[in-house]
Amino acid sequence: MKACWKKIIDNAISLRRQLHRVPELTWEEEATAATIRAKLDALGIAWRRCAKHGTVAMLAADAPGRHIALRADIDALPIAEISKAEWRSTVPGKMHACGHDGHTATLLATAGWLKMHEARLPGPVSLIFQPAEEGGHGARAMIDDGALAGVDWIFGWHNWPAIPFGKAICPEGPIMGANGTFELTLTGQGGHASQPEVTHDPLLAAADITQNLQQIVSRRLPPQTAAVVSVTRLHAGDAITAIPDSAYLAGSVRVGNTSERDVIAGHIQQIIEATAASHRVQAD
Repeated sequence: MKACWKKIIDNAISLRRQLHRVPELTWEEEATAATIRAKLDALGIAWRRCAKHGTVAMLAADAPGRHIALRADIDALPIAEISKAEWRSTVPGKMHACGHDGHTATLLATAGWLKMHEARLPGPVSLIFQPAEEGGHGARAMIDDGALAGVDWIFGWHNWPAIPFGKAICPEGPIMGANGTFELTLTGQGGHASQPEVTHDPLLAAADITQNLQQIVSRRLPPQTAAVVSVTRLHAGDAITAIPDSAYLAGSVRVGNTSERDVIAGHIQQIIEATAASHRVQAD
């Protein structure tokens, strides 16, 4: 038994590193899906395509007990990897920075173990490999395509490097926040940097909005509220000696529930509009 388990773990490590070398972004996971399906075929586990690059496999389909599902996400992020690891990304500007390669390898390792004990499973087990987790609404697409049909319980997990090796955490209630994003374009009136008085500076407005958005968590929400508002992208202009006509700004929000999300969204909207107006620029 120990030798068999060690082989499963060794295969999972190898697969994780293989996937890490060739990351694919949201809704582009064609090769990743092909690898997953080939591994399932090798294990003798039936699967079906779901939501384009998603895959749903099934074990003990006729078992009488409750039907559970185990889920992993498979997409990468548009981040350049600076690691020197032998298995670092070979694709410029793309990286498995969130660990979905590990999630995928772990679920396939679980699939191998469960396949060995399929006859002992009390109920059906669905193995769900979800694309487009990174803002692409892949879960919704898979649900719409029947991924959870007949499922009584579904379980997922997320790697957490801060936790000591070999330990897992499963407390009561929510563990990680739901995420949302926002984007806006500020349109003003550009001009030469030596004459700022004749411009409506969108870059200054973007900087002010970035600062003002930090008031939401620190000054507008109760201190016990679990929320994060982060501006993560700001692009404006090309010339060093010119104030640009427009600026693009985007960010991320993390919240604990839907009502908090709606409150924060309202604050974001109000701050953007008021700050843009004070700088005489248009926010869209």
